[in-house]
Amino acid sequence: MNNARKPNFFIVGAPKCGTTAMFEYLRQHPDIFMYPYKESNFFADDLKKEPHGYSQAAIDKYLSRFKGIGEEAIVGDASIWHLYSKAAPIKIKEFNPGTKILIMLRNPVEQMHSLHSQLVYGGIEPLTSFQQALQAEAQRKIAQSIDEISPDVTNLSYKCLLYREIASFSAQVSHYLDIFGTANVHIVLFDELKQDAEATYERVLDFLNIEKTYFSPEFRVFNSNKVRRFNGKFIQKVRTHPANLWLARTFLPPLAREVMGRKMGQAWSKLNSVERPRVSIDIVLKKKLLAEFTEETKKLGQLLNRDLSSWLIP
Repeated sequence: MNNARKPNFFIVGAPKCGTTAMFEYLRQHPDIFMYPYKESNFFADDLKKEPHGYSQAAIDKYLSRFKGIGEEAIVGDASIWHLYSKAAPIKIKEFNPGTKILIMLRNPVEQMHSLHSQLVYGGIEPLTSFQQALQAEAQRKIAQSIDEISPDVTNLSYKCLLYREIASFSAQVSHYLDIFGTANVHIVLFDELKQDAEATYERVLDFLNIEKTYFSPEFRVFNSNKVRRFNGKFIQKVRTHPANLWLARTFLPPLAREVMGRKMGQAWSKLNSVERPRVSIDIVLKKKLLAEFTEETKKLGQLLNRDLSSWLIP
C-alpha cells in the first residue's frame, strides 16, 4: 500500500500485564509512532472467531492504519493476544523480518485474576466468579466454540477464555525467542513497571536504540480495574442491529465505520464505567493456583534468568 510503513516493533504483552501503560508511554515519544488504537491483534488469526486468513484485503486494511505517518524511527503495534497466539510470531516474522519484540509479563495468578475481571467488564466472560470461570475451563475446551460459551462476543475464539493456558508464559516466550532471537526480544515484568516506570521505560528505549535524554513521558496509571454501572448487552445489540449495520455500510466508508465504531464504543464505555478495587482472590484458591503454577514459574525464571520466587508467595 502506498505511503504505508510496516511496523518494525511489536508489544506482544500478555493481557493485563502493563501493555496499555507501556503503549501510552511510548506513543508520547516524538521518535515513536504507535497506532492510536491498541490491540489490532491482526496476526493472532488463530484466536479469532472469524479468521481473515491474511487475505490481501485484510493486509491492506491493516497497513492503512500506518499510512501517511512521519519519519519516526520506530513504528509500533501493541496487541495483547499476539503472545498467546501460536500463529502470530511466525506471521510477524514473515511480515517484517527485522521486527523487534517487547514482551510484557506478570505473576500468572495475578494476571489470570485481573484478566477475568477485565473480561467480565467487557461482557466477554459470562461467569462473574473467578473460581467458577477456572472450573469451567475443561468444559470450555470441549465446547470448541465461543458461541457455546458467550454468544454476544464479536470476534474472539473460545481459547481467549482459557485462563491457565493464557498464563503459561514459558512456552510462549520460548516461541518468540526461537523465531526472533534474544537480541531482538526484550522482556518487561509488570512488577518492574510498577516499581520504577521511568527506569523500565529507559531500558525499552535502549532496546529500541532511541534517544532518551531529551524527553520524558507522563507516567500515570492506565487501565485500572473497572466495573459497569449498567449491563452493556442492550447497547451492543443496538450497535449490531441489522438496520444500523446496513446504514453504516451504505453511507460510511470502511475506515470511517471503524473509527466511528471505536469512538462510540469508547464514549459508551466511559459513561458506563466506574473504577473500583478488584475483589481479592480467595486465599485458599490463591494458594492452590500458586502451587499449580510453581513449576511453570520456575521454568520461566530459568528462561529469563531472573528470580521469580516472589511470585510464589501467597
